[in-house]
Amino acid sequence: MNLPNRFSSPVAETPSDKQLLINMSQKSDVSRSFGAAAGHYEEFAHLQRYMGTQLLRKTQAVLPMHTRFETCVDLGCGTGFFSPEVAELFGAESVIGLDISEGMLQQAVSHKVDLKSVYFTAGDAEALPFANNSLNAVFSNLAVQWCKSVSVLFAELMRSVDSGGVVALSTLLEGSLAELKQSWATVDDEQHVNSFLELADYRNAAASIGFELLDIEQETITLEYDQTLDLMRDLKGVGAHNISTDRPKHLTGKNKIKKVVDAYENYRLNSGRLPATYQAAYLVVRKCS
Repeated sequence: MNLPNRFSSPVAETPSDKQLLINMSQKSDVSRSFGAAAGHYEEFAHLQRYMGTQLLRKTQAVLPMHTRFETCVDLGCGTGFFSPEVAELFGAESVIGLDISEGMLQQAVSHKVDLKSVYFTAGDAEALPFANNSLNAVFSNLAVQWCKSVSVLFAELMRSVDSGGVVALSTLLEGSLAELKQSWATVDDEQHVNSFLELADYRNAAASIGFELLDIEQETITLEYDQTLDLMRDLKGVGAHNISTDRPKHLTGKNKIKKVVDAYENYRLNSGRLPATYQAAYLVVRKCS
């Protein structure tokens, strides 16, 4: 497959300029945040690596034996860490890594990824740059929680995936970072931690658009830190800033940060470490014939 440049896709169907402008302008905060983190993302992406590995394993468990998928997408590919494994999972000769952040894509291209089998393109999960029924499989690890509408997400997946195609997603659910959220609540009434959907929201959105459910699971994951600032550094390191519309529009002072750190001490474990709890979801669906 000979692509004209490293940010192009063999099955891309470019939306109208107006549609692309409107959609991308709504996601500019997400793109900017992850672009700023691209250079050091993998240093901090502990949760992302764990959940991606879990999603690969869970997807493999429900796929028919010896099934091969020709055209696959790693949706929200970031630095391309899982893209070669996605190609292997689906038995594909090539996989398209798509991400909203060109900073992340630049990192993906610069890595020692086999570019004969992995291609990268910029795009938005809620306005996929692919023709109708052009994809055979989609893998998305910790990306779809940044979508504005889960209904639009699944409608786009349904449009782009061919009959019999498989979509495997991992995402975060409400209840994630509860310790940090509660610690901030002792300081002020502003929203300092991103909100997430419930597992039922993803299940219902997928079912309502016509996907067949192959697997759905929820997992509680607890990471541990020596200090609260280590957790905050990890979140900043992967670009997972607070991008909610209700987030504070002003800089947070050192005094408030100290109060949050003090409040977080109430969660310190007997081991002497601080927990950061995530509610993870894994969803594998298929487009019915």
